[in-house]
Amino acid sequence: MSISRYCKHYNLLFSPDLVQRVYERQAKYAVPVDKGLSVRDEAQRAYRIARAAWHAWQAEATDSTQRQYIRHILEKVLGYSHLTECPDRGIPPEEQKNTQNLFGPTFETEANAGVHLFPISLLLGAGTNKPVLPVIIAPADKTLDAKIRFSTGQHLSATQMMQAFLNASEYYTWAIVTNGSNWRLLRDNPALSRPCYLDIDLDRLLDEEDSTAFDGLFWHMLH
Repeated sequence: MSISRYCKHYNLLFSPDLVQRVYERQAKYAVPVDKGLSVRDEAQRAYRIARAAWHAWQAEATDSTQRQYIRHILEKVLGYSHLTECPDRGIPPEEQKNTQNLFGPTFETEANAGVHLFPISLLLGAGTNKPVLPVIIAPADKTLDAKIRFSTGQHLSATQMMQAFLNASEYYTWAIVTNGSNWRLLRDNPALSRPCYLDIDLDRLLDEEDSTAFDGLFWHMLH
């Protein structure tokens, strides 16, 4: 079965055939991961957590619950750790070896020295406190292609802003942009000015209760 109804590609971050093959492999999982659980067991557990969180967000959709929902998906479903909220004034595209510096006097000096800052919402770690993945959270009532006014003054879509950040950075290669409903995985693409991403419609996937597509598409491609 095709999963194209749940996702779209732009500038071929991954080929459609590759995404389809990842999806089709889900029935063959047999690799134990912890306490006798298989990868598929872990994916189904993540699906149940995601669906419960999604229902809670749908019941009370506010800016605050949107952010709580997104953080919950990132931590409890996708397994990212050490989520750091970035300051409203933005962050530079360089590696942040210590995220505490984002709020300290050293950062203030850099900001005042004319360093270009980007309105990144979160920095994610992966087992350590070293950030490896930036995230921009767009308003829930805006698409990821709609232009918005960021706290840093720029007027771009969340996708355009993140692509600019990745292309300016020599450290970050991948990123996520989301409004809670759609989730986009982006890669740096300095050769092109246009964004390069895979977009997954998590709202539709959870609304249709397609745990198989959640496993083979959302969880495996963003995990």
